[in-house]
Amino acid sequence: MSATFLGGMVYEDSQISQHHALIIWDCFMTIRKRLIFTLGRSAAGFDHSGGFGIWRLSQTQQRFELVRTIIIPSTKELTDANDNVSNLCRLAYGYLVSAGDSTRASTGQEIAQW
Repeated sequence: MSATFLGGMVYEDSQISQHHALIIWDCFMTIRKRLIFTLGRSAAGFDHSGGFGIWRLSQTQQRFELVRTIIIPSTKELTDANDNVSNLCRLAYGYLVSAGDSTRASTGQEIAQW
């Protein structure tokens, strides 16, 4: 059997449970060591969450670039197409309801330009 030296005493390995080892380890923790340990862990946590935040910000920026380069121009093209269809509908209606041949001819030329 092996022995372990903890807290100035020698214990057999079978005598030390996990609970006892934590209590004995806790005895060696001064307030200074506890503060350094706590602040170190919190700094590591802040570094981790900060790195994750920067990564997410980078992904958001990439999505914004996608919206700016692909989606917004596509919306403008759809709006332009809708305007063109509206203009053609207006011209077709004007062609149908026009009474004179000269008006029909000028409206027909406008429709042909589209």
